[in-house]
Amino acid sequence: MTTFPGKSAKVIKYKDLRIAVPICFEVAHYSYMERLAKDANLIVVLTNDGWFKDSDCTFQHFRFAQWASLRFKTYTLWVNNSGDTAIIDPYGRVLKKLGYMERDVLVEVLR
Repeated sequence: MTTFPGKSAKVIKYKDLRIAVPICFEVAHYSYMERLAKDANLIVVLTNDGWFKDSDCTFQHFRFAQWASLRFKTYTLWVNNSGDTAIIDPYGRVLKKLGYMERDVLVEVLR
């Protein structure tokens, strides 16, 4: 099977939002995030940490989302289908969080 990488990192634009959407560990790649998130006003990380189980790896992976919020001074939505899910403010603080394997919906008004 042949893969064809994209030629650039782009944000998704919707109304006034410019959303950077790194997938899983892309959030940990500094140079990639610099290109992807430089024009974003929201970061949404989509990930599956199920293979980590409830280990320190899920905690460490989540820290990259907090770093992204701090680095790019924007909110980050950490969307994880098996680990923690959270809303992080531009200062890296967790506003709301669902724990490991917890199923629910998070709602927050972001300003």
